Amino acid sequence: MADGKPSAAFRILGLVVALGLVGWVAWDRITALSPAPIFEAIQAADPTLANAAVELNNTHHFRDSDGRQKPRLALWCGRIEGRTDGAIAVVARAHRSSPIAVEELALGWSPALTDRQRWLLSACRGVKP
Repeated sequence: MADGKPSAAFRILGLVVALGLVGWVAWDRITALSPAPIFEAIQAADPTLANAAVELNNTHHFRDSDGRQKPRLALWCGRIEGRTDGAIAVVARAHRSSPIAVEELALGWSPALTDRQRWLLSACRGVKP
């Protein structure tokens, strides 16, 4: 150590820490794209969908009915296998590392829907699967 170079063990430790940090960031970005919490919210809203195949697409940025873009909100549109009606969820993410939180949910067309839920389902009609 007289020549001022760090020891081999110290360099290896630095490399391991750097690789761990890169792996953690990559894993965080991959899980941020996961719709698993949305599926859980859909199943909680309608327990009959517990074993149903649900296909969802993230439309990414969400524009509200007034045309303004809502930061950190994304519109997910999809279909439930065996049904002709669609399912929709609007999700929020406060920060990159926080879990997805379902803000609004409309499951298929029915007379019991609110005006807002009907508007959300209508917004999904133009989304390509």
